[in-house]
Amino acid sequence: MQRNQAEAPEDQREPAGERQNRRRPGRPRKSDAATDTRSEILEAALKLFARDGFEGATVSEIAKQAGVTQPLVHYHFRSKDILWRNAVAHGFRELPDITPGPLVDAEPQEGLDHARELIQRFVTFCSRRPDVVRIILHEGARRTWRLDFLLDKHLASRAQGLVDIIEASNRRGFIRDYPVASLMTIIFGSAALFSSGAPMIKALYGVDATDPDEWDRHTTVLTEVLLSGLLNDRL
Repeated sequence: MQRNQAEAPEDQREPAGERQNRRRPGRPRKSDAATDTRSEILEAALKLFARDGFEGATVSEIAKQAGVTQPLVHYHFRSKDILWRNAVAHGFRELPDITPGPLVDAEPQEGLDHARELIQRFVTFCSRRPDVVRIILHEGARRTWRLDFLLDKHLASRAQGLVDIIEASNRRGFIRDYPVASLMTIIFGSAALFSSGAPMIKALYGVDATDPDEWDRHTTVLTEVLLSGLLNDRL
């Protein structure tokens, strides 16, 4: 007999947001108001998990931030663990999976153009979702079930598309042989610091890192400097 979500171990439960459109025969669909409430709770949870970390954020504070009662939060999300999983999934919705497909075998310029697009897509996501970036930085500092969740559900598959292009281009001699881990860290680190360190950047350089125009400039500099530095001199 199939177990229901309440009986399944928490790490095997699908995020509620992914099954919100599923309903039993004859059961009415959730109202728009209920969906809006869920979204407000998830946005508040993202903000507080990013600011205070998983251990520091409390469900009561999240409820207050969302403008709802704590029992209502528990109605939608039975535990803090489940709320965290759903909040992260909610934040990652704006970053689609990266699938390079046949471009790993493309000509040098085509492959680099696609790499530029993937980098720009990721940096744009960081500019729109700084709370998700802060959560990644929080959880990346030590190995926990939350880091495993981030890797398994959201980070590894999205990063692999760009990794595949870099490794294929390297095998074919299009780019210099730099460690993939270093290249990926440069991309994420640059985007993450610009996203989560806006007050510091403002104090040091007088640049408003929350301004979309500044993000466009930062994205251009990052992609052009990185990709021009990668190109093999003989091409």
